[in-house]
Amino acid sequence: MENVMDSEESKTSIAPSQLSAEEVDVEILPLIYEIIRSIERDPHDATQKPRDSQDTAQKILELQKKLDQAREQVKRLPGVDLSREEQLKRLEFLRTQLRLKRELLLKYRTTCTFEIPSNSTGNSNSFSSPSLSTSTQQQQQINSSTLPTSNSQPILADSWIMRKTARKVVEAYHKGRRAIEGDEKLKKGFEKISEELKKRRGF
Repeated sequence: MENVMDSEESKTSIAPSQLSAEEVDVEILPLIYEIIRSIERDPHDATQKPRDSQDTAQKILELQKKLDQAREQVKRLPGVDLSREEQLKRLEFLRTQLRLKRELLLKYRTTCTFEIPSNSTGNSNSFSSPSLSTSTQQQQQINSSTLPTSNSQPILADSWIMRKTARKVVEAYHKGRRAIEGDEKLKKGFEKISEELKKRRGF
């Protein structure tokens, strides 16, 4: 039992970590160029032949090591173990998610421009609250989307930028409402003062 547990722990410790596509080293064109140059040199120079052949063999070995290293790195890329159909499904899901987030950002951008009505006695709820509700529904639609994986476990779409933008929009909305309510209170206060002054002058 202990041997089985030790073997499992060793396997988990040896398991390679995943790499991103930018971390894969596939720079093999310079080596190929050097190999072609060494092959195309003057074959009539007998003294130079052994040295050129040795350099060419060395560069070919370097190219082989580079290719083996690239193969190992490619195996560590995320999604390599998935089938072609699963990869296409994941790609389609990511495209849909990107489109929904772009639409949501456009809606947030339009809701950030608040207009205070000229008539301060008007209804303070004249902001674009329907747009806010539709934006909230759009965010819920994005978060409820699940990415199909090989283990059939849903992955919720979570974006810190979207949450921060939504929080700022809501704060701006409440600030605008408070500003309008403050203007209404000031106007009512001025009206009361003017009425009291008129009454005193009348006496």
